[in-house]
Amino acid sequence: MYLYTKISFFIFFIALSLGIFFTVLAQQTDQQSLVELRAKEAIAKKNQELTDLQKKINETQVGLDQVSSQKQTLSQQVKKVEQTIKQLDYSVKANQVAIEKYGLEIDSLEIKTEELRQKIAYKQEVVRKLLRDLDQTESDDIVIPLLRNGSLSDFLSEIEIIRQARAGVENDVKDLNQYEAELLERMEEIDEKKQSVQTETEKAKARREIAKQEKASRDELLSITKNKEKNYQNILQQLYEQQLKIAEEIEAEEAKLRKDINPDEIPKARRGVLGWPVSGKTTQGYGATAFAKNGYRGKWHNGIDIGVPTGTEIVSPEDGVVAATGDQDKYCRKGAYGKFIVIRHNNNLTTLFGHLSKIGMGITAGKEVKRGELIGYVGSTGYSTGSHLHFTVYDSKTFSIGASRSCGPMPSGGDLNPLQYL
Repeated sequence: MYLYTKISFFIFFIALSLGIFFTVLAQQTDQQSLVELRAKEAIAKKNQELTDLQKKINETQVGLDQVSSQKQTLSQQVKKVEQTIKQLDYSVKANQVAIEKYGLEIDSLEIKTEELRQKIAYKQEVVRKLLRDLDQTESDDIVIPLLRNGSLSDFLSEIEIIRQARAGVENDVKDLNQYEAELLERMEEIDEKKQSVQTETEKAKARREIAKQEKASRDELLSITKNKEKNYQNILQQLYEQQLKIAEEIEAEEAKLRKDINPDEIPKARRGVLGWPVSGKTTQGYGATAFAKNGYRGKWHNGIDIGVPTGTEIVSPEDGVVAATGDQDKYCRKGAYGKFIVIRHNNNLTTLFGHLSKIGMGITAGKEVKRGELIGYVGSTGYSTGSHLHFTVYDSKTFSIGASRSCGPMPSGGDLNPLQYL
């Protein structure tokens, strides 16, 4: 009965150890559950704050849309800028609240990872003890326990105990593998949350810079017009003539380039070839739209407009390489694309993003970008009456940037309907 007694004692020892462990763990779990409950309440509060801020951002956008639909006046333009600054302030607050929320989520995840580490440590110790004793007992020659027992039934009982102990080890190893997989998953979640904190920090910084630019733009406008409506209307008339000249030049060039598009060398029209660069309402379609015929200077709209608030993030619609970035307001203020980005994709399509308030950090010619990667922020630079993203898709083989007669370096190419690919 030596083996039987030894294994029985060992099983008792393991059971006692596990009992103590799970008693301590239960006490710790109760404390952790209380902390986790408080964290959930705090996170829920942050989510409500984000919802309230988004509501204010949306309400401000309604006001901006109403102002934009009215006749252009100096006071209206100043009001639009001030509303935009207010909206940006709300967005920055939302970034700060999101950072605080991610911090709470990270704390909660770290509590869970510590609990898993404790489970893993105890399970590893249990498995080591079981394997050590099993290794010692199984090293005995099978004849020894047979001779040691007075009957065959006692011998078989010892063999069954060994089998049960081995099964216990296998179960413990499965538990250990599960805990380790959960720990890895939680650590990956923590890394993702930390990356989100960094992203929100960058967004907040960018939006503060955009708000600063908007304030400078307002002050400059008041200085140029001397705060007089007549002066502002004279500027608008000069701007109209400039926009007409630029639009006619762009359309004359791109009308030729559209004839060079080779349908066999570009993707077939279907949804999902490109992802949406921003999520919003399409405020103007592609081609000879009613607005293009009556309001747009070139009579042809070479892309689509997506109306979203200033400071909204723009992402790359597909993998590619940044072909160019620029700011046409340096050459023809309010006359063309303003701040823009061009990306040449791997599928023979090239995309242009116009009227940006800010180009993303590190987004320069030659940089590789991935689908969904942040590249810039929506604005109203260049020829724009309100905050939106102008999005153009070109056949890459027809696209180039060359000197223009009216506005410095000008992107141009054979344009395609973006809605056929989104």
